[in-house]
Amino acid sequence: MTHGPVPWLPAPLASLASRFYLWELHRRNAMLDRGKGVTTLDIPVISIGNLSVGGTGKTPLVEHIARTLASSGAHPAIAMRGYRASHGLSDEAREYALALQDVPTLVNPDRISAIRAELQRRARHNLPTLTCIILDDGFQHRKLARNLDIVLIDATRSPFNDHPLPRGWLREPVQSLRRAHAVIITRADLAPDAASAIQNHLSTIAPGIPIATVAYEWSSLDIAHNAESRSEPLSWLKGKRLLPCAAIGNPNAFLQQVEAHADSPLLQSLFIRDHDPYAPHTIDSLISIARDAHADAIITTRKDWTKLSRVSPSRWPCPIARPVLQVRWLSGADTLQGLITKAITP
Repeated sequence: MTHGPVPWLPAPLASLASRFYLWELHRRNAMLDRGKGVTTLDIPVISIGNLSVGGTGKTPLVEHIARTLASSGAHPAIAMRGYRASHGLSDEAREYALALQDVPTLVNPDRISAIRAELQRRARHNLPTLTCIILDDGFQHRKLARNLDIVLIDATRSPFNDHPLPRGWLREPVQSLRRAHAVIITRADLAPDAASAIQNHLSTIAPGIPIATVAYEWSSLDIAHNAESRSEPLSWLKGKRLLPCAAIGNPNAFLQQVEAHADSPLLQSLFIRDHDPYAPHTIDSLISIARDAHADAIITTRKDWTKLSRVSPSRWPCPIARPVLQVRWLSGADTLQGLITKAITP
């Protein structure tokens, strides 16, 4: 899939601006390669990031790794910048707070200071010491040294068909993958041929780099209706008039999964920009669309639900369903687990 130029710039201007962007990126990376301005903490750091702007399925994988670490006896924390944060929390931070109640999430553009402050706070209050940090969206945050650098590539949005900002949607050129310690290809089940092509590209650009592939499967549904919440099997979607709604980086993958679990034509979809705050007029529009279309349910993501849940339940004309995701490793699980264990082992 080719994403094309960033829409707010004409193609010739975008190409010229992209050259300046790459020049500055090269200058910055050369400085960081020499270790200038890089901080090394006394605690292992695992970075999980990507090359692209927009969704690669990072949040469910961060959660999965955090749970795996915690279940093995480690005490991880997630450190993140908090893009478009409001009231101190970003969309992803709210998701982590709901899903990982025993794993602290540190939200601060200055992630190094946030980690140090949390370590000091725990020491003062005799709380369990953190044993590792998961750096959310950390591939470009090179001022913090890491023990393991994992990069995610979405099989449905190959970076090898894209260009650096602002000509395309890449934060860095694909050659930057050479500094990664491992690559995980997400949503490989939705685009198996593309996933295979990505692996072939990686073998050329970064020979020998460990590669894993994963699928994000829907295991069940959380249903909100009339101020009540309940769990339902995926079969609950059958025969219902569904209105998909999402403000995520890659809505096509979400829509593809909705279509796979529904047996009726979908109603009009409402897909808006990533991290949209769902202003009152957007909520009004969603309610009107659902009411006018006689929707049996609005289906959305957990990320969106962190904001939609603020609306009074009495306003919704139908239930709101959101899938519960689980990570299924297709290949490379043992290799990745070995790298993670090695990274956090003193």
